[in-house]
Amino acid sequence: SYSGGTVEWQDWGAEHPIDGLTYNTMLQAIAFFHQILQVIQPLLRPICLVVAWTLVMAIGWNLGSAVRDSLARAKQMHRIPCAYCQFFTNNHRLKCTFNPRVAGSELAIDCRDYRPNAAKPS
Repeated sequence: SYSGGTVEWQDWGAEHPIDGLTYNTMLQAIAFFHQILQVIQPLLRPICLVVAWTLVMAIGWNLGSAVRDSLARAKQMHRIPCAYCQFFTNNHRLKCTFNPRVAGSELAIDCRDYRPNAAKPS
């Protein structure tokens, strides 16, 4: 324990309780966990190998799903015809003179007011 600037060492014998445990019971607990580790140690390498490869495969699966979903979304967004319509103004305040609420969104994919523009968008 610490008392007035000097360090005083105590004997951690069985008569000094530490949070309800004694030194001997702590040693017994450590010995017990050491025995358990000795028993399961041959199994740790294959278990860790399986867990690590499962984690790698899960990350790869998630990345593949993200790429697939992104490509599907990009394909859907490229179906929006507004940029090629003669009524598209290319102004953020009024994108389309006929359907300003749906202009540039997925709702404009089958727009009945679509008229192809002769000039390509810039």
